[in-house]
Amino acid sequence: MSLAMTKEEREAFLADTHVAVVSIANGERGPLAVPVWYAYTPGGALRFVTGGESRKARLIRATGRVSVCVQTETPPYRYVNIEGPATITRRLRARHPADGAALSRPADGEAYLRATAAEHAAAVLVTVKPAALAHRRLPQVGRLSHAILDERHDFAHPASPTPPGASPTTSTPTTR
Repeated sequence: MSLAMTKEEREAFLADTHVAVVSIANGERGPLAVPVWYAYTPGGALRFVTGGESRKARLIRATGRVSVCVQTETPPYRYVNIEGPATITRRLRARHPADGAALSRPADGEAYLRATAAEHAAAVLVTVKPAALAHRRLPQVGRLSHAILDERHDFAHPASPTPPGASPTTSTPTTR
């Protein structure tokens, strides 16, 4: 059984409700990695909302790129990593699905919007255009899960499953 997701599985996974972790280069420090609610349209871009003057927004303006990891936290474990250019635009409407209102439990989304209303008054919309993807299903191995296949897609070089100059990575199980 292949551990790689099909394109259809990957698109459906990203379009489902998950919290994503956005990572942004941060100069001499380690990258800023923060959880966000997001919205994704299959075949399109990933979008999330953040404060217009937040550290996230400042770093995105400076770098123009982000990495995003979307994962499940219960078996069967799956994840998709997206890397690509990010643009910031002013929000055109009061609410956007990336606000958290698109949660599978709408009451949670509404509570989130109420709790963060002041922050969202000056919020901006971040749009990430996927340039490269990595995805897998992680098999259960006793109490450890690890991947034995890493599927990578480079949209700039569709014939190449691995980005030029990079080598495929595999994950080895670790113990605590």
